[in-house]
Amino acid sequence: NFTTMKKLFLLRLLISLFCLELITSVLYAQNNSLSCDTYFRFSESENLPILLINSDNNLLSLSVENRYFLKEMTSERFSCSFAYRRHRFFASVQHTGFSRFGELLGRVGYGLKLSPRFAIVSHFYYSMFHAKSYNPVHSITFDLSLCAEVNDQIGVVLQAYNPAHLHYGIVSENPIPITLQSMLYYKIHRDLFLSAQLSKDLPGNWDVNLSAYYVLRCLAFKGTVSLRSLSADISCQWRSLLFSLRSQYDYQVGFSQSAVITFSWSQK
Repeated sequence: NFTTMKKLFLLRLLISLFCLELITSVLYAQNNSLSCDTYFRFSESENLPILLINSDNNLLSLSVENRYFLKEMTSERFSCSFAYRRHRFFASVQHTGFSRFGELLGRVGYGLKLSPRFAIVSHFYYSMFHAKSYNPVHSITFDLSLCAEVNDQIGVVLQAYNPAHLHYGIVSENPIPITLQSMLYYKIHRDLFLSAQLSKDLPGNWDVNLSAYYVLRCLAFKGTVSLRSLSADISCQWRSLLFSLRSQYDYQVGFSQSAVITFSWSQK
């Protein structure tokens, strides 16, 4: 339908812009210097927003994803994050699906840097599942995150989604799954990061992710291996814009592609 066509057009447009920025960045690479620490935090900010707590950058981000080559499984997401002294504020809105069925997800959050090496973040979520000929299902929940940096090279993140075991539709009998996540990241070199993630859905299975992040002047690369999927990312920076492309292969259901454009600026 028309809505799905617009989403696919937006995905193709972002991919075209990425190719243009890639050419421009390579031609003017001497004017660009992408930090691996910045790239690591930006690339993981959708999954673990607390990683932005130690960044001085404000962010505006737009992403489009197509899952498993199904037009009906296209999603778009807009997110932003702003820092003010020891505080950081988060907001995002995402829609997955199309006019006949899908999910609208909104998120707002607040983070506080308690010390130079320790921070906490919490998000409030609102979701609405909609399907033609059915009443929409509204749900709310929250998450809690902790981030501790052992030193300038090693950090640990812990996150619990829906720790109160709230239910879909607020009063229904179907509980929203609890998701527990932990990450250990290690800065090997100025241009190279490694991370290991462990996650558990309740009810559900365990998953283990091993990722490597590498920066070469204005270009950045990320590779991830997990128990559920493989993925590869390539990003390029031009001035305050970061363009990223991701291809992911799920062992059971196939390929997904996504494109992200991020605009960032520092308060300093």
